[in-house]
Amino acid sequence: RLDRQYEDLCILSPSAEKFQLSYCGQPLYWKTDTFGVHVVQGVHDGATFEVEVTAQSAVSAHGAALDHFFDVIAWCWDGNWTPELEERTLEMLVLLDEFLARL
Repeated sequence: RLDRQYEDLCILSPSAEKFQLSYCGQPLYWKTDTFGVHVVQGVHDGATFEVEVTAQSAVSAHGAALDHFFDVIAWCWDGNWTPELEERTLEMLVLLDEFLARL
């Protein structure tokens, strides 16, 4: 939350471009067409700070969640296919399909 005066406020894009920001009050918004991790940098009371902000689409966020789900299955699953696991897996796939149909 940027609710104070900051010095040297800027955003570094994923391609390492640096954009200076002029802070005029809160809230601070910026629009980007570049997905990935952006870094907000600044100075406040003589101390520098960096905050990572990830810009992603709804589809990429769900893709990452699905990828994480399959990583967990691959690394943590004990080989037991239970009715509960089957039900939760199908429920997740149906919800994902419904979400993507709304896009």
